[in-house]
Amino acid sequence: MPDGNPGGEKMRSTVVIALASVAVGLAVSLAPVRVAATHSMCNRIDGWGQTFMDEHPDYTVVVVGVSTNKAVERLLDGTVDLCLIDTPISEETKRGLLVKGMRLEQRLLMHDGIAVITHPRLTLTDISLEQLAKIHGGEYLNWSQVGGPNMPITAWGEGPDVSTTAAIFPERSFDPAHLARTIKLARNPKTLIEIISQNEGAIGCLSYMYLIEDRGTDPRAVKLLRIKKDRDLEGVAPTAQTIKSGAYPLVRPLYLYWNQNPSRDWLKRFVDFLNPSLM
Repeated sequence: MPDGNPGGEKMRSTVVIALASVAVGLAVSLAPVRVAATHSMCNRIDGWGQTFMDEHPDYTVVVVGVSTNKAVERLLDGTVDLCLIDTPISEETKRGLLVKGMRLEQRLLMHDGIAVITHPRLTLTDISLEQLAKIHGGEYLNWSQVGGPNMPITAWGEGPDVSTTAAIFPERSFDPAHLARTIKLARNPKTLIEIISQNEGAIGCLSYMYLIEDRGTDPRAVKLLRIKKDRDLEGVAPTAQTIKSGAYPLVRPLYLYWNQNPSRDWLKRFVDFLNPSLM
């Protein structure tokens, strides 16, 4: 369902204007720090930005939530200063940018769990990684094939294309054209949750962080399946603890990228602020 934001982008901007009066005039703010983040990280980095501005009132941090591909595009064309994404930029791309005078810096910021959600009334509670891959690959079409009820499965992915879903199963090397035929796409995680909550046979994968942190989302609207590394093992539910410890099998890294330019030392202050103590 539409969320009232054309293009699926979720703009969050927080602006602090320094009003401190001094004898000689008003304080001058630095250039804004512009951040493009995947939808899964938008709320989290928006909160970090607010904390940073509380400590550094001469800074302004503006965050926009977009797809991974859009975040990279905006960094490369200079629309934003930082991007936070769930897929590493290839070394080939970085070498090509270096030739053009753009030196990308990369930092592994943290890990996020991938939640597998279904309609609350689905009786199934656990699913293995292999079963999940076969559902998305179109090999399993009925819930009875994975121990559930006799009901057709409809697999949903998030984003404008299948790249986000394909990245969940790197070992399968899904052909994008094939995956485009076996899953349906919701333009953003909010829409995905709404679709799954209204369709009993539906299944989808999305950021656990988004599910529990988005202020407009009720996580009780969907059911979270426990994930098994193998069919014979016990399933593990996604929690902050199981994701951080690695016990939860579906975890992906989140990378921070920025253009390391000596003339942009003001940006380094915010980058240095984003450290593991925040996570």
